[in-house]
Amino acid sequence: MIRLSAHPPAEGGWVILASYLGAFLLMAYPLPPGLALLRPEFVCLAMIYWTTALPRRGSIAAAFGLGLLLDAVERAPLGQHALALSVVAYLCLKLYHRMRLFSLWQQSALICALLGIHQLACAWLQGFAGIDARGAAFLAPVPASALAWPAVAVLLRYLQVRYRVG
Repeated sequence: MIRLSAHPPAEGGWVILASYLGAFLLMAYPLPPGLALLRPEFVCLAMIYWTTALPRRGSIAAAFGLGLLLDAVERAPLGQHALALSVVAYLCLKLYHRMRLFSLWQQSALICALLGIHQLACAWLQGFAGIDARGAAFLAPVPASALAWPAVAVLLRYLQVRYRVG
């Protein structure tokens, strides 16, 4: 067989899909209303990790698809998370060289900014859809996500190395 590419075939795609499935399950798990506001945005965190770790495999189109699924899971206006995740994926693709140089806690600060953009985009689109704003409560997942980032990044990095995802 003649190989047209200098790169070996991609392996471990199932690990990426399994991590997204786990993130969706964590997002769908029922929590009391007070705690639900503090739930980290696990799908966005997983998308950020895989987009920065494997920029050739991460794409804005994949983020858009994940966003559509997240809209369905959360019963949000169709396209809300799709647009927000696409914007975050674009920024990750532009910043992944820098992000790889940061420590986990420095990355958490960047995650705070990226998740803030995600949450602001979602709130903005909800306003267009006529959904009442919850005040500043829509920003509650941002610090929770930033605090969860080191654990998510270490877990996904372990899976990436263990199963040779590349």
